Amino acid sequence: MASGFRYVVIMLAAMPASACSSLPAAIEAEVVRATLYDDIPCGTLKAERAALVRQYGDPEKQPDKRQPGDPITPTGLSVVTPDFRSAAEKERGLAWGKIVAMNSSITRRCSE
Repeated sequence: MASGFRYVVIMLAAMPASACSSLPAAIEAEVVRATLYDDIPCGTLKAERAALVRQYGDPEKQPDKRQPGDPITPTGLSVVTPDFRSAAEKERGLAWGKIVAMNSSITRRCSE
């Protein structure tokens, strides 16, 4: 019983610290606006997108993986949930967000 109480005390102590790197903020950072890429010429944008896809994979071809902006925790709990993902997972999430935004910009502007 004492170990259960100790766990609760540790979690309550960690909650304020988790606000610095909470999961919702990290997930929101993965969503990139496509308009950021509208000033880049189509050829350059396609090359940048291809380089990201080579390095991180294509999010559209991996539907079993979490997509940029998809929630990880149940609603209501995420505000106090710290982001325990690895640096590689965070990097891939941001890269996939960029790829999705680039795809949208390419679809809207580049007709080839």
